[in-house]
Amino acid sequence: MLPVWSSCSDEDDVIDIFTGTTWKMSYIFPEGHISTPEDFWNGDQEAYEKSSELVKDLGNFNLIFQGGTLKTGQMGGTFKGRAIGATVEGLWEADGKTRALQFSNVHWSGTESDVLAKAFMTGVSANVYKYSGDSSNLYLHYKDGQLLRVIAFFPKK
Repeated sequence: MLPVWSSCSDEDDVIDIFTGTTWKMSYIFPEGHISTPEDFWNGDQEAYEKSSELVKDLGNFNLIFQGGTLKTGQMGGTFKGRAIGATVEGLWEADGKTRALQFSNVHWSGTESDVLAKAFMTGVSANVYKYSGDSSNLYLHYKDGQLLRVIAFFPKK
């Protein structure tokens, strides 16, 4: 029998993960606590229910990435998205080996009154520092002051 040699790459296919779909936020959680959604409402049940309804709307809390190989050799390009009424656009760059992720030239148009939308806006900013997941689930890790949080996304159907 001849040995079969295969090469395995420990590098993510960044373009496959980020592009070709609309990413829909499901919730935000403290880093390291994936099963514990962040409580941005401080016990305000009415505000929580309002945010929950807004998340269900497929047009809210979305990101779309476009890109390819950059001059730096990294993968990246442009992104755009929407919280509820506010929209965002900017640049992204990711390293498939280290999973480092940077957003730059991030520009939000509009404002939000919903507390979850405000948290989404904070997360989708230059505070992003890495990603995890794959083409089925995407997690954007970001710094919010001294706290580390993660926005969980799934592909919008």
